Amino acid sequence: MAAAAPVIRANDPGCTIVGGVTSGIDQAFLTTCFNNGMLSQIDAVSVHPYRIDIPESINSEITTLRNKMNTYANGSNVRIWTGEWGYNVGWSELDEEGQAKMLTRMMVNNLAQGIGLSVWFSVHGWDPIEDWGLTPWNQPGVARASHQAMKVVNQRLPFPLSVLSNPYSVAFSPTQSTYRSASFERGSADHRTAAVWRARSLPVTTSPITADVTLTVAPQFRLRGYDGLTGNELALDTQWNLGQGRVTLKGFPMFDHISYVDLDREVLPAGTKLAPAQIAGYQADSEFTGFGGNLAYDGTVSVTAKWVSASTAPPHWLALQLAQPQRVTGFAVRFPSLGGEMSAFNARSVSFQTGPSLAGPWTTVASVSNPLQYDRAIAVLGAEQQVQFVRLLVTDAGIDAYARIPEFEVYSAGPVTSGVGAFEGY
Repeated sequence: MAAAAPVIRANDPGCTIVGGVTSGIDQAFLTTCFNNGMLSQIDAVSVHPYRIDIPESINSEITTLRNKMNTYANGSNVRIWTGEWGYNVGWSELDEEGQAKMLTRMMVNNLAQGIGLSVWFSVHGWDPIEDWGLTPWNQPGVARASHQAMKVVNQRLPFPLSVLSNPYSVAFSPTQSTYRSASFERGSADHRTAAVWRARSLPVTTSPITADVTLTVAPQFRLRGYDGLTGNELALDTQWNLGQGRVTLKGFPMFDHISYVDLDREVLPAGTKLAPAQIAGYQADSEFTGFGGNLAYDGTVSVTAKWVSASTAPPHWLALQLAQPQRVTGFAVRFPSLGGEMSAFNARSVSFQTGPSLAGPWTTVASVSNPLQYDRAIAVLGAEQQVQFVRLLVTDAGIDAYARIPEFEVYSAGPVTSGVGAFEGY
Protein backbone atom coordinates (compact mmCIF):
# COMPACT_ATOMS: atom_id res chain seq x y z
CA MET A 1 0.00 0.00 0.00
CA ALA A 2 2.82 2.41 0.83
CA ALA A 3 4.23 1.92 -2.66
CA ALA A 4 0.95 1.81 -4.56
CA ALA A 5 -1.05 4.65 -2.97
CA PRO A 6 1.27 7.55 -4.02
CA VAL A 7 1.30 6.28 -7.61
CA ILE A 8 -2.48 5.98 -7.67
CA ARG A 9 -2.95 9.51 -6.35
CA ALA A 10 -0.40 10.93 -8.75
CA ASN A 11 -2.36 9.55 -11.67
CA ASP A 12 -5.82 10.24 -10.23
CA PRO A 13 -5.70 12.99 -7.57
CA GLY A 14 -9.45 12.82 -6.94
CA CYS A 15 -9.61 9.09 -6.38
CA THR A 16 -10.81 7.28 -3.23
CA ILE A 17 -8.51 4.51 -2.03
CA VAL A 18 -10.13 1.73 -0.03
CA GLY A 19 -8.29 -0.80 2.10
CA GLY A 20 -9.03 -3.71 4.37
CA VAL A 21 -11.89 -5.39 2.47
CA THR A 22 -12.20 -8.10 5.09
CA SER A 23 -14.60 -11.01 5.30
CA GLY A 24 -16.40 -10.15 8.51
CA ILE A 25 -14.90 -7.45 10.73
CA ASP A 26 -11.47 -9.01 11.23
CA GLN A 27 -10.08 -6.83 14.01
CA ALA A 28 -6.77 -8.75 14.25
CA PHE A 29 -6.02 -8.54 10.53
CA LEU A 30 -6.98 -4.87 10.38
CA THR A 31 -4.81 -4.07 13.40
CA THR A 32 -1.85 -5.57 11.56
CA CYS A 33 -2.66 -3.40 8.55
CA PHE A 34 -2.92 -0.31 10.76
CA ASN A 35 0.41 -1.11 12.44
CA ASN A 36 1.98 -1.17 9.01
CA GLY A 37 0.77 2.32 8.13
CA MET A 38 -2.29 1.57 5.99
CA LEU A 39 -4.42 4.34 7.52
CA SER A 40 -2.00 7.04 6.38
CA GLN A 41 -2.45 5.90 2.77
CA ILE A 42 -6.19 5.25 2.34
CA ASP A 43 -9.53 7.06 2.51
CA ALA A 44 -11.81 4.27 3.69
CA VAL A 45 -11.70 0.89 5.40
CA SER A 46 -14.10 -1.63 3.91
CA VAL A 47 -15.54 -4.60 5.79
CA HIS A 48 -17.98 -7.33 4.68
CA PRO A 49 -19.86 -8.15 7.92
CA TYR A 50 -21.96 -11.12 6.75
CA ARG A 51 -23.81 -12.93 9.54
CA ILE A 52 -26.97 -14.87 10.29
CA ASP A 53 -27.82 -12.26 12.88
CA ILE A 54 -29.53 -8.89 13.01
CA PRO A 55 -27.86 -5.83 11.44
CA GLU A 56 -27.61 -4.06 14.80
CA SER A 57 -25.23 -6.76 16.01
CA ILE A 58 -22.35 -4.99 14.22
CA ASN A 59 -22.61 -1.87 16.36
CA SER A 60 -20.20 -2.84 19.11
CA GLU A 61 -17.70 -4.16 16.53
CA ILE A 62 -17.87 -0.92 14.55
CA THR A 63 -17.35 1.09 17.75
CA THR A 64 -14.31 -1.02 18.61
CA LEU A 65 -12.92 -0.59 15.10
CA ARG A 66 -13.48 3.17 15.08
CA ASN A 67 -11.90 3.63 18.50
CA LYS A 68 -8.89 1.62 17.37
CA MET A 69 -8.54 3.61 14.14
CA ASN A 70 -8.63 6.87 16.09
CA THR A 71 -5.44 5.93 17.89
CA TYR A 72 -3.44 5.99 14.64
CA ALA A 73 -2.19 8.93 12.59
CA ASN A 74 -4.90 9.96 10.12
CA GLY A 75 -7.16 7.23 11.50
CA SER A 76 -9.93 9.64 12.50
CA ASN A 77 -10.10 10.91 8.90
CA VAL A 78 -10.59 7.46 7.38
CA ARG A 79 -14.16 6.38 6.75
CA ILE A 80 -15.65 2.96 7.48
CA TRP A 81 -17.72 1.35 4.72
CA THR A 82 -19.52 -1.96 4.41
CA GLY A 83 -18.36 -2.76 0.90
CA GLU A 84 -20.47 -5.91 0.68
CA TRP A 85 -23.26 -7.30 2.85
CA GLY A 86 -26.66 -8.86 2.41
CA TYR A 87 -29.24 -11.36 3.61
CA ASN A 88 -30.00 -14.63 1.88
CA VAL A 89 -33.57 -15.77 1.21
CA GLY A 90 -32.11 -19.27 1.05
CA TRP A 91 -31.58 -19.21 4.83
CA SER A 92 -34.23 -20.98 6.89
CA GLU A 93 -34.49 -17.89 9.11
CA LEU A 94 -35.67 -15.59 6.28
CA ASP A 95 -38.39 -15.33 3.71
CA GLU A 96 -38.59 -12.54 1.11
CA GLU A 97 -40.32 -10.13 3.49
CA GLY A 98 -37.76 -10.91 6.19
CA GLN A 99 -34.95 -10.10 3.75
CA ALA A 100 -36.60 -6.73 3.00
CA LYS A 101 -36.88 -5.99 6.72
CA MET A 102 -33.20 -6.75 7.25
CA LEU A 103 -32.31 -4.49 4.33
CA THR A 104 -34.14 -1.50 5.82
CA ARG A 105 -32.50 -2.02 9.19
CA MET A 106 -29.05 -2.66 7.71
CA MET A 107 -29.06 0.52 5.64
CA VAL A 108 -30.47 2.81 8.35
CA ASN A 109 -28.45 1.32 11.20
CA ASN A 110 -25.26 1.62 9.14
CA LEU A 111 -25.97 5.31 8.50
CA ALA A 112 -26.59 5.82 12.21
CA GLN A 113 -23.19 4.22 12.93
CA GLY A 114 -21.49 6.70 10.61
CA ILE A 115 -21.09 4.19 7.78
CA GLY A 116 -21.57 6.41 4.75
CA LEU A 117 -21.50 3.71 2.06
CA SER A 118 -23.28 0.37 2.29
CA VAL A 119 -23.18 -1.95 -0.71
CA TRP A 120 -25.98 -4.53 -0.77
CA PHE A 121 -25.14 -7.99 -2.06
CA SER A 122 -26.64 -8.60 -4.52
CA VAL A 123 -28.95 -7.56 -7.36
CA HIS A 124 -29.83 -11.23 -7.89
CA GLY A 125 -28.51 -14.59 -6.71
CA TRP A 126 -27.43 -17.57 -8.75
CA ASP A 127 -29.25 -20.60 -7.29
CA PRO A 128 -31.89 -21.41 -4.64
CA ILE A 129 -29.24 -21.78 -1.94
CA GLU A 130 -27.32 -18.57 -2.71
CA ASP A 131 -30.39 -16.38 -3.24
CA TRP A 132 -29.21 -12.99 -2.00
CA GLY A 133 -30.81 -10.79 -4.61
CA LEU A 134 -33.26 -7.92 -4.79
CA THR A 135 -34.75 -10.10 -7.53
CA PRO A 136 -35.14 -13.92 -7.47
CA TRP A 137 -32.19 -15.91 -8.78
CA ASN A 138 -34.26 -17.39 -11.62
CA GLN A 139 -36.47 -14.31 -12.30
CA PRO A 140 -34.14 -11.30 -12.60
CA GLY A 141 -36.95 -9.15 -14.00
CA VAL A 142 -39.18 -9.61 -10.92
CA ALA A 143 -38.76 -7.17 -8.04
CA ARG A 144 -38.80 -8.58 -4.53
CA ALA A 145 -40.03 -6.75 -1.44
CA SER A 146 -36.36 -5.90 -0.77
CA HIS A 147 -36.18 -4.10 -4.12
CA GLN A 148 -39.03 -1.79 -3.08
CA ALA A 149 -37.51 -1.35 0.39
CA MET A 150 -34.24 -0.21 -1.18
CA LYS A 151 -36.14 2.35 -3.26
CA VAL A 152 -37.86 3.62 -0.11
CA VAL A 153 -34.53 4.03 1.72
CA ASN A 154 -33.27 6.24 -1.08
CA GLN A 155 -36.51 8.22 -1.27
CA ARG A 156 -36.78 8.91 2.42
CA LEU A 157 -33.06 9.46 3.14
CA PRO A 158 -31.70 11.22 0.05
CA PHE A 159 -28.27 12.78 -0.08
CA PRO A 160 -26.93 15.15 1.13
CA LEU A 161 -27.63 13.48 4.45
CA SER A 162 -26.09 13.90 7.87
CA VAL A 163 -26.53 11.90 11.07
CA LEU A 164 -27.88 13.69 14.15
CA SER A 165 -27.42 12.70 17.77
CA ASN A 166 -31.04 12.28 18.95
CA PRO A 167 -32.08 15.94 18.64
CA TYR A 168 -35.69 15.01 19.41
CA SER A 169 -35.04 13.09 22.64
CA VAL A 170 -37.10 10.24 21.22
CA ALA A 171 -38.79 8.27 24.00
CA PHE A 172 -41.00 5.17 23.94
CA SER A 173 -43.82 4.18 26.27
CA PRO A 174 -43.94 1.47 27.31
CA THR A 175 -40.22 0.99 26.91
CA GLN A 176 -38.69 -2.10 25.38
CA SER A 177 -35.04 -3.07 24.99
CA THR A 178 -35.44 -3.73 21.27
CA TYR A 179 -36.73 -0.24 20.38
CA ARG A 180 -34.34 1.88 18.31
CA SER A 181 -34.35 5.34 16.78
CA ALA A 182 -32.01 7.33 14.58
CA SER A 183 -32.26 10.90 13.31
CA PHE A 184 -31.00 12.45 10.08
CA GLU A 185 -30.89 15.86 8.43
CA ARG A 186 -31.89 15.99 4.77
CA GLY A 187 -29.86 18.92 3.48
CA SER A 188 -30.95 21.52 6.05
CA ALA A 189 -32.38 21.87 9.54
CA ASP A 190 -35.81 22.48 7.98
CA HIS A 191 -35.94 18.91 6.67
CA ARG A 192 -35.22 16.04 9.01
CA THR A 193 -36.23 12.41 9.45
CA ALA A 194 -36.52 10.20 12.51
CA ALA A 195 -36.35 6.46 11.89
CA VAL A 196 -37.85 4.09 14.47
CA TRP A 197 -37.95 0.30 14.62
CA ARG A 198 -37.75 -2.86 16.70
CA ALA A 199 -34.37 -4.58 16.57
CA ARG A 200 -35.94 -8.02 16.79
CA SER A 201 -33.85 -11.14 16.38
CA LEU A 202 -34.32 -13.61 13.54
CA PRO A 203 -36.76 -14.90 12.45
CA VAL A 204 -38.80 -11.69 12.21
CA THR A 205 -42.55 -11.42 12.55
CA THR A 206 -45.28 -9.77 10.51
CA SER A 207 -47.20 -8.44 13.51
CA PRO A 208 -46.24 -5.03 14.94
CA ILE A 209 -46.85 -3.93 18.50
CA THR A 210 -47.76 -0.36 19.37
CA ALA A 211 -46.08 2.23 21.53
CA ASP A 212 -46.43 5.92 22.24
CA VAL A 213 -43.43 7.65 20.65
CA THR A 214 -42.66 11.12 22.01
CA LEU A 215 -40.43 13.68 20.28
CA THR A 216 -39.33 17.10 21.48
CA VAL A 217 -39.97 19.34 18.49
CA ALA A 218 -41.30 22.81 17.70
CA PRO A 219 -44.91 22.94 16.48
CA GLN A 220 -43.75 24.71 13.30
CA PHE A 221 -42.76 21.28 12.01
CA ARG A 222 -45.19 19.06 10.17
CA LEU A 223 -44.86 15.31 10.72
CA ARG A 224 -45.48 12.65 8.09
CA GLY A 225 -45.00 8.90 8.55
CA TYR A 226 -43.94 6.31 5.96
CA ASP A 227 -43.70 2.53 6.01
CA GLY A 228 -40.14 1.42 5.27
CA LEU A 229 -41.14 -1.61 3.21
CA THR A 230 -43.77 -0.13 0.92
CA GLY A 231 -43.24 3.62 1.17
CA ASN A 232 -46.94 4.02 1.94
CA GLU A 233 -47.91 6.97 4.11
CA LEU A 234 -48.84 6.10 7.70
CA ALA A 235 -51.68 7.68 9.65
CA LEU A 236 -50.15 9.47 12.65
CA ASP A 237 -52.14 10.26 15.79
CA THR A 238 -50.06 13.32 16.69
CA GLN A 239 -51.07 14.66 20.09
CA TRP A 240 -49.15 17.82 20.92
CA ASN A 241 -48.18 19.39 24.22
CA LEU A 242 -47.38 22.88 22.98
CA GLY A 243 -46.39 24.17 26.42
CA GLN A 244 -43.68 21.55 26.74
CA GLY A 245 -42.71 21.54 23.06
CA ARG A 246 -43.44 17.85 22.57
CA VAL A 247 -45.55 15.67 20.33
CA THR A 248 -46.60 12.10 21.03
CA LEU A 249 -47.38 9.66 18.26
CA LYS A 250 -50.08 7.71 20.03
CA GLY A 251 -50.30 3.99 19.31
CA PHE A 252 -47.50 4.09 16.75
CA PRO A 253 -46.90 0.71 15.06
CA MET A 254 -43.46 -0.58 16.04
CA PHE A 255 -42.48 -2.86 13.19
CA ASP A 256 -39.37 -5.01 13.03
CA HIS A 257 -38.45 -2.93 9.99
CA ILE A 258 -37.88 0.79 9.65
CA SER A 259 -40.66 3.37 9.80
CA TYR A 260 -39.75 6.91 8.79
CA VAL A 261 -41.15 10.09 10.34
CA ASP A 262 -40.37 13.17 8.28
CA LEU A 263 -40.23 16.48 10.14
CA ASP A 264 -40.45 19.40 7.72
CA ARG A 265 -40.86 23.04 8.64
CA GLU A 266 -44.30 24.18 7.56
CA VAL A 267 -44.45 26.55 4.59
CA LEU A 268 -46.94 29.32 5.37
CA PRO A 269 -48.45 31.85 2.98
CA ALA A 270 -46.48 35.03 2.34
CA GLY A 271 -47.07 38.04 4.54
CA THR A 272 -48.25 37.94 8.15
CA LYS A 273 -51.03 36.25 10.06
CA LEU A 274 -53.85 38.63 10.90
CA ALA A 275 -54.11 39.33 14.61
CA PRO A 276 -57.42 38.98 16.50
CA ALA A 277 -57.78 42.78 16.49
CA GLN A 278 -57.74 42.74 12.68
CA ILE A 279 -60.90 40.63 12.57
CA ALA A 280 -64.09 42.63 13.10
CA GLY A 281 -66.54 39.77 13.56
CA TYR A 282 -67.82 36.40 12.45
CA GLN A 283 -70.81 34.26 11.63
CA ALA A 284 -71.07 30.49 11.92
CA ASP A 285 -73.60 27.98 10.76
CA SER A 286 -73.83 26.76 14.38
CA GLU A 287 -72.03 26.78 17.72
CA PHE A 288 -71.79 24.33 20.57
CA THR A 289 -72.37 26.04 23.92
CA GLY A 290 -69.16 27.62 25.22
CA PHE A 291 -67.24 27.13 21.97
CA GLY A 292 -68.08 30.17 19.87
CA GLY A 293 -66.57 31.14 16.55
CA ASN A 294 -64.50 33.92 18.14
CA LEU A 295 -62.34 31.22 19.78
CA ALA A 296 -61.10 30.18 16.33
CA TYR A 297 -59.14 33.42 15.87
CA ASP A 298 -57.98 34.25 19.41
CA GLY A 299 -54.40 33.13 18.76
CA THR A 300 -54.68 30.16 21.14
CA VAL A 301 -54.58 26.45 20.34
CA SER A 302 -55.97 24.38 23.19
CA VAL A 303 -58.71 21.96 24.17
CA THR A 304 -60.91 24.78 25.47
CA ALA A 305 -60.13 27.58 22.97
CA LYS A 306 -61.81 26.41 19.76
CA TRP A 307 -64.94 26.79 17.70
CA VAL A 308 -67.16 23.73 17.83
CA SER A 309 -70.21 23.42 15.63
CA ALA A 310 -73.47 21.68 16.43
CA SER A 311 -73.71 17.96 15.75
CA THR A 312 -75.82 18.39 12.64
CA ALA A 313 -74.46 16.83 9.47
CA PRO A 314 -71.68 18.74 7.66
CA PRO A 315 -70.90 20.96 5.92
CA HIS A 316 -70.22 23.46 8.68
CA TRP A 317 -68.83 26.93 8.14
CA LEU A 318 -67.21 29.86 9.92
CA ALA A 319 -67.13 33.22 8.12
CA LEU A 320 -64.92 36.13 9.18
CA GLN A 321 -65.27 39.84 8.49
CA LEU A 322 -61.84 41.45 8.40
CA ALA A 323 -61.52 44.88 9.98
CA GLN A 324 -60.45 46.27 6.61
CA PRO A 325 -59.88 44.87 3.12
CA GLN A 326 -56.72 42.79 2.93
CA ARG A 327 -54.45 41.37 0.24
CA VAL A 328 -55.00 37.78 1.35
CA THR A 329 -52.25 35.34 0.40
CA GLY A 330 -53.52 32.18 2.04
CA PHE A 331 -54.93 30.37 5.04
CA ALA A 332 -54.08 27.84 7.71
CA VAL A 333 -56.23 25.75 10.03
CA ARG A 334 -54.91 24.29 13.26
CA PHE A 335 -56.77 21.11 14.14
CA PRO A 336 -57.54 19.68 17.62
CA SER A 337 -54.54 17.32 17.89
CA LEU A 338 -52.27 20.40 17.98
CA GLY A 339 -54.09 21.19 21.22
CA GLY A 340 -53.48 17.71 22.63
CA GLU A 341 -56.63 15.93 21.49
CA MET A 342 -56.82 12.77 19.40
CA SER A 343 -56.29 13.08 15.66
CA ALA A 344 -59.69 11.52 14.99
CA PHE A 345 -61.14 14.96 15.79
CA ASN A 346 -59.16 16.53 12.92
CA ALA A 347 -61.21 17.40 9.86
CA ARG A 348 -60.66 15.31 6.73
CA SER A 349 -61.67 17.96 4.21
CA VAL A 350 -61.89 21.76 4.28
CA SER A 351 -62.24 24.57 1.75
CA PHE A 352 -61.35 28.24 1.92
CA GLN A 353 -63.68 30.78 0.38
CA THR A 354 -63.97 34.51 -0.24
CA GLY A 355 -67.06 36.65 -0.78
CA PRO A 356 -68.49 40.20 -0.88
CA SER A 357 -70.23 39.97 2.51
CA LEU A 358 -70.86 37.61 5.41
CA ALA A 359 -73.91 36.45 3.50
CA GLY A 360 -71.86 35.55 0.41
CA PRO A 361 -72.09 34.42 -2.30
CA TRP A 362 -68.89 32.47 -1.70
CA THR A 363 -66.15 31.47 -4.11
CA THR A 364 -63.85 28.58 -3.23
CA VAL A 365 -60.22 29.66 -3.69
CA ALA A 366 -58.53 26.57 -2.18
CA SER A 367 -59.39 23.14 -0.80
CA VAL A 368 -57.37 20.72 1.31
CA SER A 369 -58.03 17.00 1.53
CA ASN A 370 -56.75 15.48 4.77
CA PRO A 371 -57.69 11.76 4.70
CA LEU A 372 -55.02 10.77 7.23
CA GLN A 373 -56.21 13.52 9.60
CA TYR A 374 -52.96 15.40 10.04
CA ASP A 375 -52.86 18.22 12.55
CA ARG A 376 -53.03 21.22 10.18
CA ALA A 377 -54.16 22.31 6.75
CA ILE A 378 -52.34 25.09 4.88
CA ALA A 379 -53.37 26.71 1.61
CA VAL A 380 -51.03 29.09 -0.24
CA LEU A 381 -52.90 31.02 -2.91
CA GLY A 382 -51.39 31.44 -6.34
CA ALA A 383 -52.43 35.11 -6.44
CA GLU A 384 -53.45 37.63 -3.79
CA GLN A 385 -57.17 38.00 -3.14
CA GLN A 386 -58.29 41.55 -2.26
CA VAL A 387 -61.12 40.75 0.13
CA GLN A 388 -62.72 41.64 3.44
CA PHE A 389 -64.79 38.48 3.95
CA VAL A 390 -63.44 34.93 4.14
CA ARG A 391 -64.99 31.62 5.07
CA LEU A 392 -63.81 28.22 6.24
CA LEU A 393 -66.02 25.39 4.99
CA VAL A 394 -65.69 22.02 6.74
CA THR A 395 -67.06 19.30 4.48
CA ASP A 396 -65.80 16.26 6.45
CA ALA A 397 -65.45 16.92 10.17
CA GLY A 398 -63.66 13.69 11.08
CA ILE A 399 -64.80 11.04 13.55
CA ASP A 400 -68.27 12.56 13.98
CA ALA A 401 -70.40 15.50 12.80
CA TYR A 402 -68.88 18.19 15.04
CA ALA A 403 -66.48 20.63 13.39
CA ARG A 404 -63.70 21.42 15.85
CA ILE A 405 -61.41 24.31 14.86
CA PRO A 406 -58.92 25.71 17.40
CA GLU A 407 -57.53 28.27 14.91
CA PHE A 408 -58.53 29.61 11.51
CA GLU A 409 -55.62 31.78 10.31
CA VAL A 410 -55.72 34.36 7.53
CA TYR A 411 -52.47 35.57 5.97
CA SER A 412 -52.12 38.93 4.27
CA ALA A 413 -49.49 40.90 2.36
CA GLY A 414 -51.03 44.04 3.85
CA PRO A 415 -54.21 46.09 3.70
CA VAL A 416 -55.70 47.19 0.41
CA THR A 417 -54.76 50.85 0.04
CA SER A 418 -56.52 51.86 -3.17
CA GLY A 419 -58.80 50.74 -5.94
CA VAL A 420 -61.65 49.35 -3.85
CA GLY A 421 -64.54 50.78 -1.95
CA ALA A 422 -66.01 49.95 1.41
CA PHE A 423 -66.36 46.24 0.45
CA GLU A 424 -69.56 45.84 2.46
CA GLY A 425 -71.85 44.30 -0.13
CA TYR A 426 -69.71 45.14 -3.16
